[in-house]
Amino acid sequence: TEEFLKSENLTEGYKEELRRFVDTFSFLEFSRIGNLIVDLIGKVVELTRMLKEQAIVDALTGLYNRNYLEQFVDKIVGLTQRGKLPLAVAMIDIDDFKQINDTYGHKKGDEVLRTLGKIVKSSVRKSDIAIRYGGEEILIVFPNTKKEYAKYVVGRIKDTLKTTDFGIDRSVTFSAGIAGYPEDVKDLTSLDSIIEVADEKLYLAKKNGKDRIEL
Repeated sequence: TEEFLKSENLTEGYKEELRRFVDTFSFLEFSRIGNLIVDLIGKVVELTRMLKEQAIVDALTGLYNRNYLEQFVDKIVGLTQRGKLPLAVAMIDIDDFKQINDTYGHKKGDEVLRTLGKIVKSSVRKSDIAIRYGGEEILIVFPNTKKEYAKYVVGRIKDTLKTTDFGIDRSVTFSAGIAGYPEDVKDLTSLDSIIEVADEKLYLAKKNGKDRIEL
């Protein structure tokens, strides 16, 4: 404060008034103000983090949403091609989900989706990307992974969901299609090309009786 008073072209009366004003604040009060500012900055940082997370995470399942996929799709394809690495993609769709909603209510349907999201998150690796792709569709991208391993992981997820008790008179199952690069897609120009193959295999799994994985 003294440096400020010396450097500024202020009248003596104004300087005296300013000194009396500053003297009314104790060191403890300045410390409290400083702590409040630090706390406020911390809350702003946390709020910013939460807003960013909400933009890429599906609120119901806790999985990433398609915004996240769109942000990283080019990086996934680029790394796979440059490193000549394998890539596997699994498309999962809950069987007869509309029937679950219609028979037991949308809250039960949400419970099923929420539970499936938790099972998926606990089953995949940190390097894998699990996304709520549509209403009851979940996409899992397995970088640097053969499709046989993807089938093993998806199989574990399917078995866990099937044995989960939702308090209804039926088990909940899903069908899945899995595609791999370079086996199923020779030229990985985009992730859409391999997702399309996985989707075709998912359709085949539904056609062949549901509750199954088509590799």
